[in-house]
Amino acid sequence: MPPAAVFDNEAIPAVEREMFRFAFLLSLALLTVLALGCSPRPAPSREATPRPAVATPAVARPTRTPTSINPSDFIRTSQDAANKSFRGAECYGDKVSSCLGANPELDARAADPALCQGPEARVCLVPVGNVRTDVVDAIVAFHRETRGIEVLVLPSIPVRPTMIYPETSQVSNEVVLQELGDVYGVTDKTASTFIAITPIDMRPLSGEYAWLFGTRYGQDQQGNRTRGVFSYFRMANVPPYDGGPLTPELLQLRAAKYTARYTALLYFDYPTGSERRYLNYESMFGIGDLDSMGTAWPPSPAPGP
Repeated sequence: MPPAAVFDNEAIPAVEREMFRFAFLLSLALLTVLALGCSPRPAPSREATPRPAVATPAVARPTRTPTSINPSDFIRTSQDAANKSFRGAECYGDKVSSCLGANPELDARAADPALCQGPEARVCLVPVGNVRTDVVDAIVAFHRETRGIEVLVLPSIPVRPTMIYPETSQVSNEVVLQELGDVYGVTDKTASTFIAITPIDMRPLSGEYAWLFGTRYGQDQQGNRTRGVFSYFRMANVPPYDGGPLTPELLQLRAAKYTARYTALLYFDYPTGSERRYLNYESMFGIGDLDSMGTAWPPSPAPGP
């Protein structure tokens, strides 16, 4: 059983993770259609030109049968959309097998894991599967150049084929968290902040949501989250909502900002905030939120290390 976690959507206090905006908007649209079908028409505006009254015979309205909406239908719909949108994408379908093993280029220069096991708090990035070198380089450079933080990149954790949901080419956030604990012994008492990153699309074990960016876990003595796991698959494959191009530079910026967000919340223990310009921005329901979030660290002094 994973340690305590809390959704970014505080209306659901069970787990903290970023959810798929598509399922939410789809459900909202369907509910709106149902509501419009069952609601009376609004009264005309006071400024409208009155029409002469016309006698019309009374017509009995048919009785409507209440319609129940099954959340699993929304998940299935979003998965079908993903299959169409991501067909041929790296780490998806028949290409997912190429993303299971470690990236030898990253592992050749990986830091000594012992540096992340001592009493000194560090930011330790753990690739899970074949994580792109340019993505990791962008994360390290962003932290160093904007905050003077040296991110330690540890040896990769391979993804076993049995960890993959074959029908959706996904891995669960809980399984990635378990691997992080098994390989590196990460617990709530670990001084360093561990952040696992994977190129494979992510979903919860429960199937409650079709996908998610990531999850923050744990609880230290001050009640703060201590570690996180996330996927950059959607960052690499979903174009920006403003119609701009999906480029390697955009992927690198997205991954760097998302990792820095976890650093702000997990390492510095900043609370989430409502200011989009800061990296501790609270709402993270989809690509639009990630792209609109700024690159500024929250105002100092930081409450953590």
